[in-house]
Amino acid sequence: MVEMIQESVDQNGVIGQLFFPEQPRYPKTLVVVLGGSSGGLRHASTAERLARDGVAACALAYFGVDGLPPKLDRIPLEYFFKAFSLLLDRDEFAEHHLICLGHSRGAELALQLATCSDVFAGVIVTSPSHVRWGATAANKPAWLQDGKPLPFVEPVPLPDLQLPTISHRGRDHASYREWYLAQMERSSTVKAAVIPVEKIDCPVMMFSGLDDQLWPSALFADVIEQELLTVSRSVENVQYENVGHVIPLPDESPRLFSWHDALGSGVAYGGDHDASMVAAKDRWERILAFLDKTEDTGGK
Repeated sequence: MVEMIQESVDQNGVIGQLFFPEQPRYPKTLVVVLGGSSGGLRHASTAERLARDGVAACALAYFGVDGLPPKLDRIPLEYFFKAFSLLLDRDEFAEHHLICLGHSRGAELALQLATCSDVFAGVIVTSPSHVRWGATAANKPAWLQDGKPLPFVEPVPLPDLQLPTISHRGRDHASYREWYLAQMERSSTVKAAVIPVEKIDCPVMMFSGLDDQLWPSALFADVIEQELLTVSRSVENVQYENVGHVIPLPDESPRLFSWHDALGSGVAYGGDHDASMVAAKDRWERILAFLDKTEDTGGK
């Protein structure tokens, strides 16, 4: 791994953490990392690991830090395009290719952003969704575009649904997978909430676990793959047995359970330790290979 330099970004309302490798392996590539529903800059560890492997990376905050919305609730897409312009206007990134990397709600966001701009040379998503979901723990839109809410899957009451729970360290952790599957079947707003991935004009790489207990990301990824293939887009759909919603970084301990502050409950992510560790290594090698290709081709 190479040495890297860290810099805080706080300019024109854009907040993030930027990591520069001192000896870049990918001198033409900048990766923007988008976290999920936990908010803040918890995903900065991914940007840091990218920099230690030779690629400049920026973990972009979009809620949950001072100066930004407190929750994932009506986030304007214009914020992200302002952030991309700010980064690419820097002298050191003037001729760089931009790659967007997102996890969970950040994967949903990355795909949505790629449908309305050609700024990306590639999109890498983990545990994605092919539809837009609402604000965390609220029946409100998560995303705005031009001041207007983007349609989302508006949840319907499910009084007959009992969420499975898994006990971990004396606490019950719920699996939300069945809740999401039921919403996909029963909500009348699913069609309007579909992300038009056929508009994406850059290569897409997806990772998901077949034991994802938060939402059925592998099923969602299959839908995305089929839509992209119908318009002859480059897509890789990588799925892992016995792996859950969270695929860790290499050498990072897997997170199979979590206490989710925004939901106020324990969440089961799924997967087992050994399979998650194997997936972590494979996923990272595939990400670096994807970056190798886009470094040479600019996503073409």
